[in-house]
Amino acid sequence: MTSAEAIAADAQKKARAIADGFGHRLPVKQIFHRLARLLSVTERMARSIYYGESLNLPAHVYLRLVSEYRSTIRRLEEKARHEAEIYRALSKEWDDACERDFSDGALRASGSEQRGSSRKPFIFGPDRRG
Repeated sequence: MTSAEAIAADAQKKARAIADGFGHRLPVKQIFHRLARLLSVTERMARSIYYGESLNLPAHVYLRLVSEYRSTIRRLEEKARHEAEIYRALSKEWDDACERDFSDGALRASGSEQRGSSRKPFIFGPDRRG
């Protein structure tokens, strides 16, 4: 692989990572438009970078692409940390709620107490036991 091909492949990988940061279900034309605006290039150049066709990529565009890639990665990491905190808080809230429900004694009956309980088993359909 030549140096120009390696740079084009790396630029394509970075451009696609930036595009993934835009969000899912975004039309391709919108991706090219946003990428072009971020990199200060034409939409044709953005499309060329996105598909890995750009073998004559100017250095200033590549450096801008690397800078945007790094900021996108930092932003996505921060978003992931924030979502993890939310999930941890919800999980703790759920665990606390379940602990309160089980600690009231309703479900602490021993096996012998459960066998001798007066509760009837749930039967789907009409009860034919009498």
